[in-house]
Amino acid sequence: MKANTKWKDTLAAKLLVKVFQYYIFITVIVTLAHMSMDFSFTKDIVEDDLKVFHTSFEPGLSVALWNQEDDALQSSLLAIYHVPQIEGAKIIDENGNFVTAIGYVKNEHGQVTYYDPNTLSHNESISGGSQSLFSYSNNIHHQEDNI
Repeated sequence: MKANTKWKDTLAAKLLVKVFQYYIFITVIVTLAHMSMDFSFTKDIVEDDLKVFHTSFEPGLSVALWNQEDDALQSSLLAIYHVPQIEGAKIIDENGNFVTAIGYVKNEHGQVTYYDPNTLSHNESISGGSQSLFSYSNNIHHQEDNI
């Protein structure tokens, strides 16, 4: 006597389907965890780089701001903008007033604004890939004659 059992109804097929479901589930979880950890690690590295860039550009920016040299300030901002890890830079005075910016920066409402490097004109609320910007900010100190 021959049994009329289809392959999908066999115990082996059912076990194979169950094992494959668990495999897919575990693979997705491990992949998501890996992506999250990799993003966090890369973000930490970029933030460390931004801290180093701040110490590199601070002396030139402080002199340009202190002496109110707009051309020197724009040259420093353009140099900052050409660093691959930096999408943009914004300078705000001690009272929270906007001074100048270049590239993609977040405004006070958290929207991304683009300041053209050539004209420094801006477009409000740019949509696209730069919406996930994160920032690093620090004070710029000017020291002259150890004061």
